[in-house]
Amino acid sequence: MADPVTQKPLLTGLAANIVGGLGVGIVAIAAMLPPPWSTVAGIVGFLCASLAGLSSPPPNFAEGKPVLQGTLLTIVGSAMALLVQFYPMIPAPFQPIALAVAAALALVTGKAMPALGSPSHKSLVEAQTAGAVAVAQAVTDSKTAKLEALTGIGGSK
Repeated sequence: MADPVTQKPLLTGLAANIVGGLGVGIVAIAAMLPPPWSTVAGIVGFLCASLAGLSSPPPNFAEGKPVLQGTLLTIVGSAMALLVQFYPMIPAPFQPIALAVAAALALVTGKAMPALGSPSHKSLVEAQTAGAVAVAQAVTDSKTAKLEALTGIGGSK
């Protein structure tokens, strides 16, 4: 049964990893392109890496754990903000490198965003199902106990 609240992400699994890898690769290649094209390629690569980082699920070994935690996440987010704010002041030859760094940071911080210490959707559905089964069992036990009390059948004497 599909969960009506959670929408399917734009990219899933292998597609997100491919788009993220292409994004970082495009930004790396942007360093070798002439100035007007290097900026365009850098921005496209940055957007691809950001999209992949935000939409792809965390790896299984990081289930419920962000890639970056606490203070490190804040520091990386601040570094990205500084890169964005001071990008026009960076000399033209170093702008593609700054975009490559920003793309890598976006990919890493994007990986942290879906999890942020919470369990995955699969774990939440399993816990919800287990809770519903426990409630149903408790209701059944309660009704059985009332029936046994009324009829005197099946109870321990």
